[in-house]
Amino acid sequence: GSLNFFAPPRNASKADTVVASLLDSNRPSVAKEQISVPAIDLAVPMLRLRPDEIVLIKLDVEGYEFELLPHLLVSGALCLVDYLHIEWHPSVLSQSRLSRGLALGEAMNLVLRGCTRP
Repeated sequence: GSLNFFAPPRNASKADTVVASLLDSNRPSVAKEQISVPAIDLAVPMLRLRPDEIVLIKLDVEGYEFELLPHLLVSGALCLVDYLHIEWHPSVLSQSRLSRGLALGEAMNLVLRGCTRP
């Protein structure tokens, strides 16, 4: 599959650098370029891990953490993680999504305590 990123217009002096988010920001006055990139379901390779492997994830997915984490939890893949570092991006969320996102962040520790590894 693929995902669409939203990026401000490229700076001519930094033509090889793109800063983007999976979520369109709440600033409609800022022109944005939409970039489609190939994507995989992260749960698929995670569920293939051996039970004895130590899993460390550094998650910096520019706003998509609020969609990805529930998916990884429901699939069982998040329960395979030994160490998890999340870079949260609440500034890219609308007010209603921000409330849900903050609740997700608060619930992560409680939910993950109930996980068991195979």
